[in-house]
Amino acid sequence: MKLPWAWIMAQQVLQRTGISVRWTDQSHILRGDVAIEHLIRSSSDPPENLPRAANNLSRAGLNFLNQFGTWQTDSIQNIWRFSVSSGVGTRLLPLSAASRDWPVFREWLASLSLTSVVVGDWTLAVPREDRRAFAEQVLKAMIDASPVTAHPLLRSSSEALMASDGSCIPGMPKLHERRSTTFSTVGNRHAAVFSIAGRNSGILQAEVYGLVSAALQASRNPANDTSIYTDHLNSSRLVADSFSNPPSTHAWATKPGRSLYRWLMQILTPIPFSSRPAITYTQAHTDSESLEARANAVADALASRSHYQVIKPATVPDPTFCMDEYTFFTNEDGYIESNISSYISHFQARATVDDKNLLPFRSLYDLHAPPDHPYVRAPSSYSAVVQLYARSHQLPTAFSQFRRSFPTLPWCRAGCRQLETPHHIFVECPSFEEIRTTHELAIVGHTRTLLESSTGIFDNDSSRTLITRAKGLLRDHPIWPTGQSQYFLGMIPSTLESTLTGLNVRTETTVAKTRFVTRLANTWHTEVIRVASRIWGELQRRCNHERNVQRTWG
Repeated sequence: MKLPWAWIMAQQVLQRTGISVRWTDQSHILRGDVAIEHLIRSSSDPPENLPRAANNLSRAGLNFLNQFGTWQTDSIQNIWRFSVSSGVGTRLLPLSAASRDWPVFREWLASLSLTSVVVGDWTLAVPREDRRAFAEQVLKAMIDASPVTAHPLLRSSSEALMASDGSCIPGMPKLHERRSTTFSTVGNRHAAVFSIAGRNSGILQAEVYGLVSAALQASRNPANDTSIYTDHLNSSRLVADSFSNPPSTHAWATKPGRSLYRWLMQILTPIPFSSRPAITYTQAHTDSESLEARANAVADALASRSHYQVIKPATVPDPTFCMDEYTFFTNEDGYIESNISSYISHFQARATVDDKNLLPFRSLYDLHAPPDHPYVRAPSSYSAVVQLYARSHQLPTAFSQFRRSFPTLPWCRAGCRQLETPHHIFVECPSFEEIRTTHELAIVGHTRTLLESSTGIFDNDSSRTLITRAKGLLRDHPIWPTGQSQYFLGMIPSTLESTLTGLNVRTETTVAKTRFVTRLANTWHTEVIRVASRIWGELQRRCNHERNVQRTWG
């Protein structure tokens, strides 16, 4: 069987971005409705003769886990362990291969725990309805145990009302930014504030989780006609539309925070229409003195202030029982229900920019042809060799050799405790700062000489800009497209012409400008490959000297 190339590419992209796919309903494992051969294949380190034992037991009619026993809770360690039934061995024929292998197989079964066979959190093996019931019990208990007291304004109201609000800092975080996400729910008799874990949570999740908490609290007294006020207009509209015109499965599948919306609908739907809590939109941050506006202001203040408390609010459980059957997951973000295409594109772009070993796009840099002399007329081709190996990822740095399983450490051999990558050696390493400074002065001097020979063509602003760019060639500087210097690859910035203003429109001046830019690009290119070859040669001399000393005194 050949896998489609798209599947292979998708697997590589997910692995590179650290994304896994969680099966959110693995209750078949807790029921024991799982093949023994599957458990062995998914086991990290099964005994050597275990597959043979499973094959012999399969011939005896024992194929599934529930035929060997049940899962039970270990009261001491508080984990689920597999309990083997005592009557399994008696059903096997004496002197048979299955009877011979049964002791080894029984020992392996007895060592199983639910955490070792479930992919992800072990609670995914609990049936969805049980997970939901447990999460609602936990949330109710957290509300009852909340140290926050109800606001006097709401306590004195004769109307049964609640308000919820969410808060997130920063307000519009980028996908890679850490954030603090909290929500609050307040009512006549309670007030509570909680936080949501995971980098993928935001203001939407906070607003909807606040509605879930308020609806769950209101469901305790379904006879009361409770109003739940929220400043999240989309949520109030979606809930109202869902009762009159339930959205299709496809509509739910593309909605951010869909698990929370599903949970909210599961709480509200069983309540009779006459006593169902009404989720009502109220505008936030107004000067209105109405009860709903003031209740929303109380919830907003409670959620906003919680970010700055010394003791952070308690974290609410993830609604895995309402998630899609297969949901993306990362350790940093938690469960991802946002647009996965945007998520992957964002982190792929960041990885491309941050990867100092990635070859740059040639079109982003200067496209002038390099000078001929360093490559075809120089007595030594050392500069070209260093550039060739650097561009092909074959420069024998300590880190590249470490990644190829060489018996070496990845740290810089010049003495600093940094990974020895090409970028570190040529741009960052302080051991070669003197070389970089010397060549930087030479580059600036050559640039000034060319400018002085081109008087009358450029104004002062253009001259100062070129000098600034010359100073930044050997450093990480904004003149580079990614902010990282790539001079050791034989690259120079591509925006020379755009910085040269103040030119006359005469044809002869335009020709002089073109001639000057070409000479400047060739000069810069020659200097940067010289400094790269000199730094690499100095590193090689130091390493050879240390090896000779070790041989002498070894």
